[in-house]
Amino acid sequence: MSNYVYGAQQVTFGTRDGYAPGNAEKIIKGTQMDSEFARLATVSSEKLDFDGTNFQGTISNPAAIVDGGTF
Repeated sequence: MSNYVYGAQQVTFGTRDGYAPGNAEKIIKGTQMDSEFARLATVSSEKLDFDGTNFQGTISNPAAIVDGGTF
């Protein structure tokens, strides 16, 4: 699973609160929100699902050695 890093696209929303009313930088555009939500959807889809008992999904680790044990 990749890590979500807030502001990686140089879009930080909290800092805009400090701007004066009327400042164009205070405006949050829908495309910026779309970008953040798309990044969240991507990292959420790459995770393993847990149903309370078992993990569901595929784990890929090319360095792992399966020796008959349990992972």
